[in-house]
Amino acid sequence: MKRRLFIALAAGLLLGLVGLALSFLQLAKNTEEDIGLALLFKMRGIRTPPADVAVVSIDHESSEQLHVPDDPDRWPRSLHARLIRKLVAQGAAVIAFDVFFIDPKSAQDDNALVTAVRRAGNVVLCEPLVAKEVPSGDAREGDGADHVIVKVVKPFTPLAESAAVTAPFVLPRIPFKVNQFWAFQTGAGDAPTMPMAALQLFAMPAYEDLIALIARANVLVSNNTGPVHIASSVGTPVVDLYALTNPQHTPWQVPNRVLYHDVPCRYCYKSVCPRGHNDCLRRVRPDEIVEATCELLEDCGASTAVATMPPMHTRVPRTSLHAVRSPAAS
Repeated sequence: MKRRLFIALAAGLLLGLVGLALSFLQLAKNTEEDIGLALLFKMRGIRTPPADVAVVSIDHESSEQLHVPDDPDRWPRSLHARLIRKLVAQGAAVIAFDVFFIDPKSAQDDNALVTAVRRAGNVVLCEPLVAKEVPSGDAREGDGADHVIVKVVKPFTPLAESAAVTAPFVLPRIPFKVNQFWAFQTGAGDAPTMPMAALQLFAMPAYEDLIALIARANVLVSNNTGPVHIASSVGTPVVDLYALTNPQHTPWQVPNRVLYHDVPCRYCYKSVCPRGHNDCLRRVRPDEIVEATCELLEDCGASTAVATMPPMHTRVPRTSLHAVRSPAAS
């Protein structure tokens, strides 16, 4: 019995080690995405798309119905202006264009698009990225390494100035499938990409409630993001779960406790952990957070009213924003 158990444990350990080793190979990653990911989606089945999101596609049928060329770059921009007006009339909260409007063309059509975008006030426009390799070192001796500089190209000036925001939308060129995207484009100064910009614009109506919630609380517990800086502006003390990316962005002008786990890769200046472990945050213990919060409340002579920010992936309806307040604080 013991021998069988030992064999089973050894086999399981060996299988795990083999899987771990294979996970570092590009072939294994491609196989997982091509077969494993497709199988998971097939097992899940087709889901009904959300009713509050509409995708307006550009295809051959559209060009036939509108009597315009198949190439979208040759479409008159007055068509996009008409679309914006119709979407606004239907109550669209955010309008995002995955279409480039880099160079001015017909003055009449351009003016119509600029006017429609400005009046809508909720249009996100796409920025293409141009990558340029810059050699460093002495390439002749083989010790030089190329650096890639990414330049963000904005829409033509009047249109860019009329948009609510412009942002890049980066997808992998190979393979030709949408299996990943970047929330922030590290090569362009960690600029937020179009999905993040659209999400922020969509959430704008909830910001007033968020500011009121933070101002009401005696302590804010959050990772180092926008709410921490809101707390600083309204005078609310902060327990800040601080990713060691940039030492310059700690809370200021309010009492605070900054919590982190020291790591060798600190001050990487990246929005996404380049090593994938997130240990500077993940290894902060819950009891450390509770202790820091209680200490800060005691030092400030405050009651136990605490505002906590949910994780970024959590969808919080506007009506659910609230402060956690003890009976003694009521």
